[in-house]
Amino acid sequence: MDGLTPLEIKEKDDKFKEYYDEIKDKLNKKIVDNPKFEELFFKELNFFFRKTLSIDYVIEVSEDSNSLTITSFNPVYDCKEEFRGKNRSFLRTIFKLKDDNLVCDFNQGTLFDRKELEKSGMKAKLKYETKIETNYSTRFFDKDGIEYSDNSYSDVYHFDDDIEDIDLRERTMSSFHKPTFNEYQFPKMAIHVMHANVRNTYRKNDSLGIIHSNVGVATPDGYSNIVCALFTAHPSYPEMIRGGLMFARTPETNDGNYKFELTNNYASNMDEAYKKATLEFKNGVLESNLKEYNEKIYNALVNRI
Repeated sequence: MDGLTPLEIKEKDDKFKEYYDEIKDKLNKKIVDNPKFEELFFKELNFFFRKTLSIDYVIEVSEDSNSLTITSFNPVYDCKEEFRGKNRSFLRTIFKLKDDNLVCDFNQGTLFDRKELEKSGMKAKLKYETKIETNYSTRFFDKDGIEYSDNSYSDVYHFDDDIEDIDLRERTMSSFHKPTFNEYQFPKMAIHVMHANVRNTYRKNDSLGIIHSNVGVATPDGYSNIVCALFTAHPSYPEMIRGGLMFARTPETNDGNYKFELTNNYASNMDEAYKKATLEFKNGVLESNLKEYNEKIYNALVNRI
């Protein structure tokens, strides 16, 4: 991490390993045995650290052993300098199972006081005392550790309450502001919506080389500015939802007409495009360094292609 001494990095990493050792034998074996879980667990801890510059987290395994939560109540640091230490934040990642698949569910709510915002020149037309910025993402990995869906949703909302009077955990985690994600389509919107940026990205088990990307805006009147696109899977990260080249997209639409148009001269028709993307994905898997990085996931992909 930038700015940390080697000793500080070692202390942080030792603490994170201590966290892992404390939970690995308490969790459902299907979570721990997922080839992606250990990597995701440490990535989330480091992500929380980059957000807050703190390693003070609450890490809990549910009584039924089927979920794990990482929670931070520390103010976020990765914001404008004038707001560092002048915000209230709640971060929580939940690892759980859906059938035999691993779900990584991230939630963030950050509160800013109106007076602090106005000091920096940020003024709003409406009357309020506190603003919340919410960020959510949910990723799905199959039992072999292959990512097949990645979703995000971010919005803002204003309150008349003073910043210290708000139950930030409840505001962040309840359906008032948190959407309900679905692997293969836009989420069910939260009860309160201002102007949320929404993304739903996925691929199907029988066509892992083709990534479907749907982006749009959620408003009180529903979804708008929807664009759907198709990408090749990035050859360097065949186990992840990482788009390579966009080869088809729809015009921006709100009328439900999502007919794809080929782009970038990738192919002469959609059948040819699918075959080409599938072959490129197969070659990408075989030529990647995934075998050295995670042999279990590599073998699972090779068996499928």
